[in-house]
Amino acid sequence: GMGGMGMGVAGDLSRTGGRFPYISIDTLRSVYHLNIEEAAKKLGIGMTKLKEHCRHLGISRWPSRKLKSMDKLIESMLLRKEKDPESEATYLDIISNLKCFKKLIYDDPGVEVEEPIKRLRQSNFKKEYQLRQHSKRETAA
Repeated sequence: GMGGMGMGVAGDLSRTGGRFPYISIDTLRSVYHLNIEEAAKKLGIGMTKLKEHCRHLGISRWPSRKLKSMDKLIESMLLRKEKDPESEATYLDIISNLKCFKKLIYDDPGVEVEEPIKRLRQSNFKKEYQLRQHSKRETAA
């Protein structure tokens, strides 16, 4: 009877590691930009523990890739703005949208990438690919 119940409690405690050290959402936010392995290292816990904390806080996917993707887009837009001063206003607009979306990711890592940003990412990927091919041909020539 009682012995069994006692075991259950002890088992539960050891399974969650007593749920300590507790990690706050703010602490997690401070390492969102790192990939999950680096983030765990930085926090001094194992990856399994980190994933457990994430689940506990309702974070289903680690957001570092999404954030990196936004940073890469912002960088590309800044470069294009330099090359194309007439369209500066458009690029600044896009950049400010991307920065807003980055804030959204910090608020909710599970947020879906918005359609316009998805399209921008695809067209940017294509454009960068074409530019790479172009510069390869130039160096080959």
